[in-house]
Amino acid sequence: MKSLSFRWQLTLFILMICGVTLSLAFVGLYLFESRQITSEVQFRLENTRGLMVSNLVPLLEQNPEATDLQLGALGVDAQTVAAAVFTLDGKLLARYVRQGAKEFIPPPPKGVTKLFDTQRYVIWSEIASTERPLGLLYLKADKSIADDERFANLLRGSLIIFAGASFLAIAVAYRLGGRFTSPITELAQVSTAVRRTHNYAERVESTASGEIGELIESFNAMLGTIETKTTELEQARATAEGAKEQLEEANRTLEARVEDRTKLLAKAVKDAEEASKAKSSFLAKMSHELRTPLNAIIGYSEILREDAVDDGDTRTAEDLDKVLNAARHLLGLINDVLDISKIEAGKMELYLENFDIAKTINEVIATAQPLIAKKGNVLALDCPPDTGSMLADATKLRQMLLNLLSNASKFTEKGTITLKVTRLPTEDAIDFAVIDTGIGMTPEQLSRLFQAFSQADASTTSKYGGTGLGLAISKQFAQMMNGDITVTSAAGVGSTFSIRLPLRVETKKPKIVNQGSPRLTRSPFPDQKRPKILVVDDDKDIRTVITEILDQSGYEVFTAASGQQGLDLAGQILPNLIVLDLMMPGMDGWTVLTKLQHKPQLADIPVIILSGASGLEMAMSLGAAAVLFKPVDANQLTAEIAAQLAPLPPAYILLVEDDNDSRTLLTRLFDGEGWNSRAAINGNAALRILKQSAPAMIVLDLKMAGMNGFELLEVITKNPVWSKIPVVIVTSMDLTSDMRDYLTPRTVGILFKGRFSRDDLVNVIRPAVQRAIAALV
Repeated sequence: MKSLSFRWQLTLFILMICGVTLSLAFVGLYLFESRQITSEVQFRLENTRGLMVSNLVPLLEQNPEATDLQLGALGVDAQTVAAAVFTLDGKLLARYVRQGAKEFIPPPPKGVTKLFDTQRYVIWSEIASTERPLGLLYLKADKSIADDERFANLLRGSLIIFAGASFLAIAVAYRLGGRFTSPITELAQVSTAVRRTHNYAERVESTASGEIGELIESFNAMLGTIETKTTELEQARATAEGAKEQLEEANRTLEARVEDRTKLLAKAVKDAEEASKAKSSFLAKMSHELRTPLNAIIGYSEILREDAVDDGDTRTAEDLDKVLNAARHLLGLINDVLDISKIEAGKMELYLENFDIAKTINEVIATAQPLIAKKGNVLALDCPPDTGSMLADATKLRQMLLNLLSNASKFTEKGTITLKVTRLPTEDAIDFAVIDTGIGMTPEQLSRLFQAFSQADASTTSKYGGTGLGLAISKQFAQMMNGDITVTSAAGVGSTFSIRLPLRVETKKPKIVNQGSPRLTRSPFPDQKRPKILVVDDDKDIRTVITEILDQSGYEVFTAASGQQGLDLAGQILPNLIVLDLMMPGMDGWTVLTKLQHKPQLADIPVIILSGASGLEMAMSLGAAAVLFKPVDANQLTAEIAAQLAPLPPAYILLVEDDNDSRTLLTRLFDGEGWNSRAAINGNAALRILKQSAPAMIVLDLKMAGMNGFELLEVITKNPVWSKIPVVIVTSMDLTSDMRDYLTPRTVGILFKGRFSRDDLVNVIRPAVQRAIAALV
């Protein structure tokens, strides 16, 4: 159909519509005629029924069981195919079948209530006198020859009409189709030619009216537009080609320059980092070196001043006062520089203590009062006596407040400086505000305020002096205590500096979480027999937290702050299990683990590694029993310890698998079958378990860090007791023929991960477990 021209498609479409219309008309006429014939047959059949019933009633009244009824003579017409008379109980009295017809007379239906049967031209009728029913009448009729002829004439007439109408439709459709399809055909030809040759100068010459004419005009206009745009595009392409060559050359030059600049930038960043480190190191060292002689200068100056005062040498005493003031100022600067260098190096520590807020504020006021009074300022205090206490670094808080009060005094003359303390119960915090009526600051000056070695601007520095370190250090101190310093200011009005700190400053969080979890796994032993656990970690917080957790879980805990101390303590107490950190100064965890494996009395102690980074394969190769990565959940830690120390159950399955997901999956499978199991992460850990008790079966992976499956199997084979333990291999390796030849006589089965079902594994393991259980009985 798609290959035909549009003209023929239109012709066939019109013909199809005519054919469908005529067919529907013929079907309707046929159905109407069929209904008429059916009605006539049923009418005749009803007349025959009435005639036969009237003839049969007197005969059956005389003898209800009469079998000599001549139905053909009782009025059966020529269109009746079959007739029968039945008694009320269904007994056939008489039957009639038209000569030459093969008819089966059915038994009468029960409960005849309808005149006509569900089949066409069949009737069941009750034969009854005025007094009582006498029997049943069955009649079946057929169409007459005249009826069949009517159908034949109807079919012939319809076919003639259909053929004539089809011919007329084809002629009209083909004639009219030419008028509509010629312009469209030419449009399609021009479109094909344009697509093939890309010659947009082509045009459709045919003219037509209506929508087709508008379509042709639009198509020609479109070709004209495309032709114009194509010409412009070609010109632009030619221009772009030239620009492209220039751009490629510029790109090549730019890439070289970018590469050079990148190298220079990387070098500059590296140099800046090294310079920053060098600066911090230099400042820290030089600050310490300068403070020692300065302390001596201040000390001796004070002694000399006291001697001068005692001798009445006023002039010398005044000169020594100047020396003392200059030395103390210089010492303050050096202390500030040292604080900044410590903060940048991350070595500044907090010394937390509980202290009374009002008492500390009064101490600060007493210290700052003389300084503020020098410029005629008034110091106001707004601190409720019931402010309470807080947990923080009191020394750093005093230093921050003195810095702010000193700055306020420096930039305020004959004004008011207020220290306001406000407790914020809803935020569990406290706010210290220093409010002055000094020169204030502009928004631009505020943006540079907390930068080290920076003040509001150069004019401020030259007029009022200072290094700009005080505010930078104060802000760092506040942030170290989980707080901050904010400022609001207006030029010529004054400034307000606010220190907001939590009422309880928390130290750094230990690297173990959920330490108070009620889901801690308790020791598998009774309280009177507490297993000994040795915790080796250089972090005091972690040692404290682990000790609390394990003590709650039923263990006796020993701690060591270094690798060497841990080795010495392990040799003394012989712990049941060791919890070992990897990253420690001096002797790290790897070295400790290696030395433990080389000490016969310590080699079989299970070691759980706590690692802040990767290291699973290395730990397994050195004989670790398990590796837990920080931060470690307390429940996870206690569960692993309990699993390592729990007594081995009877008839258990030893699972040797380094992949955590596979271990979990297989352990769940064993639990689902009601089997006890114990897991090991490699061959070394498996040997440690085997030395305690022989399992019912070993489920063994082959590819593992440290002692792999082949090496463990070799050790098992050489041991007379262990060699009797059935072994099933569960692996993802592609085994060579040599590997299979080695494994087959030493194992009861080889299963490949991802290719065996649960039933495959269960069927291999169940006999071994059942034998082990039977041996215990």
